[in-house]
Amino acid sequence: MSIQTTTLDKIAIVDLGFTIWSGAKALEPSDFVNIDASDLPSSRVASYGRKNLIDRDALQPFKQIRTKAERACARVGTRLLGGYAVPQDSIDQIGTELEDCCAEFDLALETFLTGYDDMIEDWINSNPDMAGPLRRAVLPRAVVKSRFRASFRIFEVNASPRDRTNSMASVGNDLLDSVLAQVVTAFKSHVESKRGNPNASYRVEVRQTVTDMAAKLKRFSFIEPTGGMNLLADRLMAAAQGKGKIAGQEFLTLYGLLSSLRSVAEVKAQFEQYAQSAPAPAPATVTTAEGPAAASIPKDGAALGANSAHSGFEPSQFSVDQLDVHSSEPAEAHEAQEASRTSNFHSLEFGDVEEETNGGSEEPEMQPQSDPGQSAWVADFSW
Repeated sequence: MSIQTTTLDKIAIVDLGFTIWSGAKALEPSDFVNIDASDLPSSRVASYGRKNLIDRDALQPFKQIRTKAERACARVGTRLLGGYAVPQDSIDQIGTELEDCCAEFDLALETFLTGYDDMIEDWINSNPDMAGPLRRAVLPRAVVKSRFRASFRIFEVNASPRDRTNSMASVGNDLLDSVLAQVVTAFKSHVESKRGNPNASYRVEVRQTVTDMAAKLKRFSFIEPTGGMNLLADRLMAAAQGKGKIAGQEFLTLYGLLSSLRSVAEVKAQFEQYAQSAPAPAPATVTTAEGPAAASIPKDGAALGANSAHSGFEPSQFSVDQLDVHSSEPAEAHEAQEASRTSNFHSLEFGDVEEETNGGSEEPEMQPQSDPGQSAWVADFSW
């Protein structure tokens, strides 16, 4: 699947610059008590470790803010070129969130520096055996302040017109793989933890996880030329509708879909399956964390994913009628599709460190299917 680098004009790169003082310095030979410095190995071949100058819990607020910024970028974007690739239409949103994070970081730094001297004294008093080495290593407040920084940069990526090596040719595919890897990772534990248990259920939080990943697929659907990425997002949104925990028929439907997305290669295969399917009917409205979105849900079993059948259960259990989504298909066409779907039913069994910067279960056996109209693989959900 080849993605043209021209799609890069639809994204920007967000580069985070959150730097946090480590609160520590390297141990010196003179810091060791009752040990002759000549007995220590040379610093050319060994490090002596480090000594904490303050209680490192005091640095936690800064790490939490940095994590908050990283999660904001990961929510609307994906890792690429050392930063986060974010669709152009999400730049205003992420810019505002990151400005808030930087302001929160600066406020926390003011509070930290105000109590810096007291933190040093408290730490020395609580570690009297290292009082001498700690006092010798204390840094002035101005120096400590320089070790903290909160910033971000947003810029666009383009290939140089003088680059005759075509070095940017793979970036589009790298972007797609990065998005799909996020989706696979988000769903992996939800598949593995329920494998072999058709009577299991999902917590209500799984609805939001599925909806968020579906929204991400739709947000980046411009990088996938077949249209299957957008259709898969629709199926995920439909399967995550409802309230409360996910159990019974609803669980089986969702599990069947998620179990077909266990690797980047499998997700790409689903794109091709959806793209080759019949045109999607009129969309139904689905509410996501970011507002209404359109979800095209076929009346037939395709809404459950290509691997929607489950061993030990009747095909009729997987009727999409229960999702309360109405199709514009004539009744006769729907009956014909239902008969075809039932006949083609396949089973799914279930040194001196001064700064810090941001920078399972056994898989089910896969068996090839003989019906070209179905997915190339089904999972053996055995128990």
